[in-house]
Parts: sequence; C-alpha cells; structure tokens
Amino acid sequence: IECALWDILGKSLKQPVYKLLGGPYRNKIRVYANGWTGGAIEKEEVRDKIQIALAAGYQALKFSVAVPVWPIKDPTVVRRITLLAETIRKNIKPEILLMFDGHGRYDPRLAIEIGNALKDYDIFFYEEPVPPDDEKAMAEVAKNVPITIATGERLVTKWDFQRILELKAAAILQPDLARCLGFGEALKIAHLAEAHSAYIAPHCPMSPVLTAISMHLDAVIPNFLIQERLFLTDWRNDIISEPLRVENGFIKLPEKPGWGIELNEDLCKQHPVIPTHIPKLFREDGTISDW
Repeated sequence: IECALWDILGKSLKQPVYKLLGGPYRNKIRVYANGWTGGAIEKEEVRDKIQIALAAGYQALKFSVAVPVWPIKDPTVVRRITLLAETIRKNIKPEILLMFDGHGRYDPRLAIEIGNALKDYDIFFYEEPVPPDDEKAMAEVAKNVPITIATGERLVTKWDFQRILELKAAAILQPDLARCLGFGEALKIAHLAEAHSAYIAPHCPMSPVLTAISMHLDAVIPNFLIQERLFLTDWRNDIISEPLRVENGFIKLPEKPGWGIELNEDLCKQHPVIPTHIPKLFREDGTISDW
C-alpha cells in the first residue's frame, strides 16, 4: 500500500518518485543477476548458463549452492561451493563481479570456513553467512572472513538494521522494499547505513515491478552499491509497459511519472499463479535443513 501511494503521488504530480526526493544521483542503475544458474552445478551446464547471463547484458552474477548442511563441519559442502566458484571465475572476465549467497544456512564456524575457502575467487560480497537474527554470530564471521558481508532481506525495520550496523556485522545492507515497510522505511535504512559507512544493495529476486520500485531508492541515495534482479527469460519481463533492459551491466533509470511503469494486466491474466518451488533439503539423518 505504501509503495502504491508513492506511485499515485508521483503520477498526480507528473514526476518520477526519485524527483520528489530531490532528484537522482545517477541516471542508470548497476544490477546483478540472481537465479541465473537455475540450480546447475555441473561444469558444462554452468558454463552455458554463464554465457546466457552475459549475453543478456549482465556484468555481475550471484550464485548459491542449495544442499543440506551438517552442523559445524561439512567438507562436502565446502568442496561443492569452491568447485562452483572456481568454474564460474574461470569462465568470466576478472572485471565481472561474483557474489555468494549463504541463505543463512550455516553456523558461524562453517560460515567462516566457507568464507576463507572463497577468498581466492574474488568474491564481491558474502550474503547471509548465518541466520540474520543472530547478529553476534554474523559479526564473528565478519571479523574472521576476508570478504565483505551482506544481509537484510529478512529484516523489517530500521531498528533491525541498526543492530547489524552497531555490531559491524555487515557493511552491505539489503532491505527488501516489499518487506521492510516500503519505500519510506527503506530510505531511512539507507540514511542510517550512510552514517555507518555502509552500502545499500536492495534485495529483489522478484518481478520487474519491485525492481523498478527499488531503482528509485537506488537513484536518490549516495551509498547505493548494486541492485539485485531476478534473471528472467520469459513473459514476466513484459508484465510492465516498458520492460527493463540490462545493457553492459546497467538498467536505465525510468523517466515517467510515479514508479515509471504501468502493469500489463491483460498479460498477467493470461498466466495462472506460478507455484514457488523452494528446495526441501534434508540431512542424512532426516533432519530438515534450511534451503
């Protein structure tokens, strides 16, 4: 509702939302692809996926490995992560950014081991190495891993983010504008991060609608880093009036009023709800493991 009200206000004044906040710092938004691997871990398939993502205009990629984790020590998981990182890094140019998402799966000991195993692959940031509500554990990882820590997709208010910043548990915050009470609260979180010399990289593994909304936040804050975008190659790219095109790693900032988009309701009606297929991971003893 809050995001809808910003759109109504901008359109009533015939101005993009970012101009209501004083205007943009930048005219294009740096983005990275999430979900581009499609779960692939075999070398040949990963190489093919890399070429598809690069051909789509991306210059930054995030990867993850969805396997069940045994607590404290799990050499199998560490090997699989490093092998995938090695495959990706060998098949992209040095200037291509590479990020790793832990999805909050690990305890601090295993998270530290994984972080140090990845140090030779030039990882841009290490996302959610431990559950984000355990700020002290995340701070421990941050102190013992030579990769910048990112977190925030599951956090809601500025107070949640303040605890992360005070403990120096992460230097990159990832508020989700569909979860953190909207655009206004995200803007406060960004200002709070700036006061702690931290950066903003909004979470957005969703539709182009939320990507477009997030881009207005990215435009008006000095400490914007990079914007997440779900890698889509189907009709979902066209649910907004002017699809977001990635060119040389950037998306041009919308110039139309409000969020700068209109929803193609007719196209949406042509497609049923897409069921979410979150992996269900179980350890060898039957215990459920965070995906």
